[in-house]
Amino acid sequence: MMTLHDSVQLAAAKLKTHRVRTAIVVIIASLLFAGIVLVLTMLTGAARSAQSFGTEGLGSRYIVQARPIFDQQVFFAGTPEIIETFKARTIQLKADKKAVAKKLNLTYDATTDTNLPLMEGKNGSGGTEYYLNSNNPEVREALNTYAQAIPHIAFTDFSALAHQAGAKQFFQSATNPMNGGFMVGSSSQSSSVVPILGGKEQSNDQNKGGNMGEPRGVGTITSLGITYFDSSLMTPFVLPGQNLALGKDGALPVIAPMSVAEQVLGLQALPSTANAQQRLDRLVQLRTSIAGKTADLCYRNSASSDLLQQAKQQEKDIAANKGKTGYTMPALQYAAPTDACGAVSIKKDTRSAEEKKQAENELTFKKQFEDYREPDQQIMKIRIVGFSQDMSFQPGFSARSIVESVLHTGLGSGWFAPAEAVTDGSVADKLQPMLRKRMNTELVYYAEFSNLTSAKKFAKEASCDSKVSSNMMGPPQVGQQDPRVVDCYKQGKYFDISPFGNNASAIEDMRRGVWKVMRYVAPAVLVLASLVLMGIVGKIIADSRRETAVFRALGATRFTIAQIYLTYSLFIAAFVMMLSFVIGSGLALALSHKLSPDASIAAVLAYSAQDVHKQFTFYGVDMMYVVVILGLIALAALLSTALPLLTNIRRNPIRDMRDEN
Repeated sequence: MMTLHDSVQLAAAKLKTHRVRTAIVVIIASLLFAGIVLVLTMLTGAARSAQSFGTEGLGSRYIVQARPIFDQQVFFAGTPEIIETFKARTIQLKADKKAVAKKLNLTYDATTDTNLPLMEGKNGSGGTEYYLNSNNPEVREALNTYAQAIPHIAFTDFSALAHQAGAKQFFQSATNPMNGGFMVGSSSQSSSVVPILGGKEQSNDQNKGGNMGEPRGVGTITSLGITYFDSSLMTPFVLPGQNLALGKDGALPVIAPMSVAEQVLGLQALPSTANAQQRLDRLVQLRTSIAGKTADLCYRNSASSDLLQQAKQQEKDIAANKGKTGYTMPALQYAAPTDACGAVSIKKDTRSAEEKKQAENELTFKKQFEDYREPDQQIMKIRIVGFSQDMSFQPGFSARSIVESVLHTGLGSGWFAPAEAVTDGSVADKLQPMLRKRMNTELVYYAEFSNLTSAKKFAKEASCDSKVSSNMMGPPQVGQQDPRVVDCYKQGKYFDISPFGNNASAIEDMRRGVWKVMRYVAPAVLVLASLVLMGIVGKIIADSRRETAVFRALGATRFTIAQIYLTYSLFIAAFVMMLSFVIGSGLALALSHKLSPDASIAAVLAYSAQDVHKQFTFYGVDMMYVVVILGLIALAALLSTALPLLTNIRRNPIRDMRDEN
């Protein structure tokens, strides 16, 4: 009777006899399973790193954010009622403007007037279409009234809904237009803010730069806007030793992009080719140097900014044409301010009395019919208490982009200030109106729960997950409704809700996503590996028919024969297990070593981690994954042996011996 020891010896002999063939099949199968080992090892490492960083920032709090759902088409095209109201108003304004212009001895052309509530245009069929002019103050007021009357999307509505689901705290913030906000008639885009360094007001072009024209520096306060948060949401991201109180000197505490901190400190931005160590050194330098640093910024509204540019251009033109014949000096010459953030003054005025009267009449007309504002410039003092990541528009695949896409935490990109520190009439209020001055459609709401389960349940049940596509083709039409908004309202859902500041849900979803993918990938690899192994095992079994027949003739049972080849397949499985884990783990370790430095810096910034040297790695071992992979390899080996073995042991041994002869 053949023992297990005999089966092992015979199986080992076959390995030696067919070593080349066995090596080839082991390598191929190992490469297939090594891919699974690589992916699962890196995802395990990323998930564990994310959990580790998750204790920073808002990671220990379970907060959801909700954006009110509303039909944005109205704010572009208007409703039939709003359009009809402004048709009559536009006709009246044209008549009034024409009469006043005549009285002031001015020329008025209604066809070129861009300040009317309604703008006219021709549609494809030649008919007249009307469009709301959101720059018109009357239109803005009408849209404000419309927004405030939209039911079910107010902060009180959201708070009541979240309270029923067990939320314990509620917050709100003003939207940042570049981060998904929608604002009507925002004046921040036409304003300018530049730093005052060394007692000199810097030029606007110093706020430009970055890759692909990305916004950088202090100028981002107008292009990205300021988001106002409740101070309790900002506290975890404040640098050590700092606070969010309005300074005695009036300095507004802000969390600003890194490029702002660099600009205030007079540092050149790192090149895009900077390595991870250079970026880490810069991060450490900024943390130690910028905390509590105050800076003066010069705010100018559009009128002041335009006047300053006109004064500078005049000075350039006069200098360039000095002494040239035929050049006429401007009758009204402006002088750029000598003091930082000063007002533009009149240097020389040689206009005739008639020209001055004409200019005075034009100003009177603007003040009566347009959203006219006197030039306004003001020094804004800020205190940098933390910094955020600069907004990036770079496409591509990198460790930094991977981490930023996974770690949906932190406050985001841009400028952030505590809502409690923004005072009425301050420069910050002029740039972005305070919360109480904003429409429902410009606010974001937050609810904090005591645990992740409650937060996820509320987000899933209360958020609208419409299957209707919001496929609005072409320019918005009056009365045209967004299908998605209509569908959401029918469901009684009025908010888009998502996790905020905590990546626990994202990690859980990522793990579930991995298993979903593995449901399809693992069987495919299993079948492919089984076929590869079956080719070599089947060939070996086929070549051993005479040998099998001899064993059978000597009294060996079918089970004994099967035992030899099953042992052989398990030997192969053991080799595949070792090689696949060596290759997969080795590649994962190498990739983690390469990607970890950039990923770590991105994670430190995203969470405002206290330890800047904290590592985000892509290498981790999960025993559950290991057991699953080992089981798949063993199953592949057994499946590859089963079919050819069943065929072989059922053959007639006498016939096989006769055929061999």
